Amino acid sequence: MNAASLADLRGLRVHEAHKAKASTGGAGSVLSVFLKSSTEEHMVKGAVLHGTAPRLLHIDDIDIEAPLGRDLIYLRNRDVPGVIGKVGTILGEGEINIADFSLGRRSAEISAHTREAIAVVHVDGPVPDEVLKQLEKIPAVRQAKAVRLF
Repeated sequence: MNAASLADLRGLRVHEAHKAKASTGGAGSVLSVFLKSSTEEHMVKGAVLHGTAPRLLHIDDIDIEAPLGRDLIYLRNRDVPGVIGKVGTILGEGEINIADFSLGRRSAEISAHTREAIAVVHVDGPVPDEVLKQLEKIPAVRQAKAVRLF
């Protein structure tokens, strides 16, 4: 069974398009995924760098360069001072080790207090629901999700 067949079984429409490969620079082959529901639209881009290193490159008009490991925390927040420190403190208190902390922010907002930012935190193991609830209590955090890949 392939991905297109699984998507069809679940009522998902898949459109696949290819562009000619650029002759210089760039990340090589970039995979773009556009997700659309009746209430939301999201665009995510990624690539495999150096043959074996999957990377997240872009989410919803925000550039980010994040390694994709097994366990991740995805945060969407207002771009204000103190968020990174609070996230680190909560993860430390939960005995969750940070392997990588990648950041990106939307630059087109009017001020830093309305600018949106994202973080992808690669951690060493599963993230308990209680830790996610603590992250969601940070006033600037709009969304906190645990992600497990592969």
